[in-house]
Amino acid sequence: MSGVLLLVVGLLLVPTLAIAPPPARLPDIGAVALAVLGLAAVAGAYMIARERTRRPLLTQLAEEGARATAMASRVEALEALFDASRALNSTLELPTVLEQILSSACELLDAAGGSIQLVCEDDPRMVEVVSATGPSGAVPGKRSFLEESWAGIAAQTDGALLVDSAGDLVDHTGPRAASIVVALRARNEVVGVLSLSAGQRTRPFDELDQRSVAFFGEIAAGVISTARSYADAEQAVAELTEMDAMKDDFLTMVSHELRTPLTGIIGVTSTIASNADRLDAEKVRQLAFTAREQGWQLEWLVNELLQTARGQNGILTLTPQSADVRSVVSNAVQALLSRGCAQHIRVVVPEEPIVSYVDTDLLMQIVMNLLDNAVKHTPPDTTISVGAAAHEDGVEVTVVDDGPGIAPERRERVFEKFQRGGRSSSSGGLGLGLYIVRMLAQAHGGTITAGEGPEGGAAFTVRLARLEGPSTVERPMATARRGGPG
Repeated sequence: MSGVLLLVVGLLLVPTLAIAPPPARLPDIGAVALAVLGLAAVAGAYMIARERTRRPLLTQLAEEGARATAMASRVEALEALFDASRALNSTLELPTVLEQILSSACELLDAAGGSIQLVCEDDPRMVEVVSATGPSGAVPGKRSFLEESWAGIAAQTDGALLVDSAGDLVDHTGPRAASIVVALRARNEVVGVLSLSAGQRTRPFDELDQRSVAFFGEIAAGVISTARSYADAEQAVAELTEMDAMKDDFLTMVSHELRTPLTGIIGVTSTIASNADRLDAEKVRQLAFTAREQGWQLEWLVNELLQTARGQNGILTLTPQSADVRSVVSNAVQALLSRGCAQHIRVVVPEEPIVSYVDTDLLMQIVMNLLDNAVKHTPPDTTISVGAAAHEDGVEVTVVDDGPGIAPERRERVFEKFQRGGRSSSSGGLGLGLYIVRMLAQAHGGTITAGEGPEGGAAFTVRLARLEGPSTVERPMATARRGGPG
């Protein structure tokens, strides 16, 4: 206001001086000083007014510049996000996807390094480092509990977290953050955590970085979920392809295994029919015995197929009775020897009876299947040992051979269907014997394991629980008649 008054006074004085008549003498020094003062006042007032007008304009220009810089940063961030999302969608291979996510995130935030932890599919309480780069300190393959790390805190937070070098949470207005952590969510489910390290980054992580990495995390989580689904689909296709090949092999194998005893039966009966008048009684008896053996073999094969089918849908009623397990083992050995056996069978049982409540038919088949398996995979003139003993509140049966043994990585697979010591095995049979043994053992409340014998051969151990009375269990299968295995 004072500047305006001075300006008015100056404007009033200047015209007065200008229109005054020429003095008859030299001007008064006071009047000149007053005129100069008026001019100075005008100039000062003008400068003050101009400065007051200029300052808001400069402030507005600075704000516009800041807005332009922020807008440019946002455009760059959006372009980086677009490039990152395009790169992430360029592949569906999970390892490549993880590398792309980490490199794109580091590029987006100008981070020195980082890591990705994924929730373990076999244990959702754990997270595992699956990818790491730069000075992140993460070790690929290392597992930790989700709730005991920053991953757990991030999993409970919607946005990204800023963490300082001391490991404390900070915000973008506080101390410089050493890292930024964000949960990776797909369909409202946490699939992992992305962590990025600031390193020698020239500027601290700010609010824009938090928003950018949070949005990026949503894209990354979706891509990870898609990649996992793709991997599952690939595995399913591979399994279906393998199953289709196994089906073809199985049909070929079944055709061959069923044709062999049928051919024998047809050949024997044809010989008897066409030469009945020339064959003596002893020869007919021998041929009939051969036909019976072939019939037993055919029956065994058919029963294995039926047991496998029924064992997945029906219910088996066990009929336990008090029996000496030594007698069951002895009967199984005699049945094997009656068919002819090129190996030496050694029975290892205690002198005192092993009395237990067991389903004798079920136990008989378990022992016969194990012996048959040993015969198929053991060279002639070697020894097969079969033993029985009391075990806790049940019985234990072991069969050990001197064959080539079973590789550790295959000791679980041998109990799967159609396993015949390898797809190219020529040992015969349908590859169902051990699969049925496991189902029978489980139906009896027991277990079976495969291991290595003292001489390096295969060793199978079956442990059956003691039954208290007739019962029904949910691992049923039919009991095969006591014939020769195929």
